[in-house]
Amino acid sequence: MTRQFTDMVRYQDRDWLLVGVRGESPFDADAFGLQLTPVSSALWRGQLVTYQITDDRLRVSTVLVSRQARWHGEPRIAGAEMFGVAVSPVAGLLFRGCVELELDRPTEMTGGLLIAHTPTPERQPNMGFPSVCYYETVLDLQLDSGRVSAVVDRSAHMAGLRRAIVAGEVPPPDGDASDESWIERTFTLDYSRGGL
Repeated sequence: MTRQFTDMVRYQDRDWLLVGVRGESPFDADAFGLQLTPVSSALWRGQLVTYQITDDRLRVSTVLVSRQARWHGEPRIAGAEMFGVAVSPVAGLLFRGCVELELDRPTEMTGGLLIAHTPTPERQPNMGFPSVCYYETVLDLQLDSGRVSAVVDRSAHMAGLRRAIVAGEVPPPDGDASDESWIERTFTLDYSRGGL
């Protein structure tokens, strides 16, 4: 396995990486009738989602999936119309063989999203999702039924955690790479990976 592509969140006119989720995922492919297949070793979960927050409301903007994905068991993703929207093939080499669904639908998520930008220079494992602590700017968006109810800046907490890791005072957030559960931890977006 390799480093995984991370979902994006458009918030306050900036693109942020989605690096932590508390609660259920804001996009549930099963609820939309999608049966996903891996796109590549860097997109093993089979989807890449772009969200946006407009007027404090979290919305699913686009979802990129493999052309081999199924919709309600049918292999009709490419060229199909889903949710009243035409499915578009994705151009370019990186996601060749994928289609993009432009959903623009609100979510009803209750929980939290950690969003971040500006990776730090510290070396990160090249496996799974990067830990939230390896970003300069981190915001914790608290959601209630899809609406942002609070925003907490976690940047100082993550900077302190990074300093403690570098000084050897605390172990890396995912633990020892020789531990069998290390791979499983790196493939989650759980808040605990940021010491929260």
